[in-house]
Amino acid sequence: MAPPPTPPPPPRGFFEWRAAVAAATSAGSAAASSSSALSLAPPLSTTINYADTISGVTPLIPITLDLPKHNYYHWRHLFEVHLGRCNILDHIAVASVPRPSDPRWVKDDLAVIQWIYQRVSTEIFNLVFRHATNAAALWAALRQLFQDNVDARINTLHTELHNTVQGDS
Repeated sequence: MAPPPTPPPPPRGFFEWRAAVAAATSAGSAAASSSSALSLAPPLSTTINYADTISGVTPLIPITLDLPKHNYYHWRHLFEVHLGRCNILDHIAVASVPRPSDPRWVKDDLAVIQWIYQRVSTEIFNLVFRHATNAAALWAALRQLFQDNVDARINTLHTELHNTVQGDS
């Protein structure tokens, strides 16, 4: 059995954001509780959005994107509906601007990346995971993989149609 594929790198700016949060946390907790030996990081925002409640999207997106199945448009439509329902459709928009300094945005973006990986074949994962600096970049890589193939697919279908032999039955 082949080893599992290498996970994608975190989004750009993730480590800088994490270091800034750690620095702010340690500076704030040192000033706030000089007598306490244990300092806890301040909690993230207590608001929970719909995307936080979904760990797996298989029941919501039952199609696994696969090259031989030619199911990109169905898969894309189901994903866009799901992301719209979660109010995070902007994470895959062409004009999406990454916000690595916003913890909520980073969390949602990583959730979108995780959901996409759950619903693509291993072959597609291996073709696009290097482009996953954020959800919009991963979405663009998938779009390019399937939509740049349209002309070649049209030519193949035309050739097949032209070479089809009709019978006299």
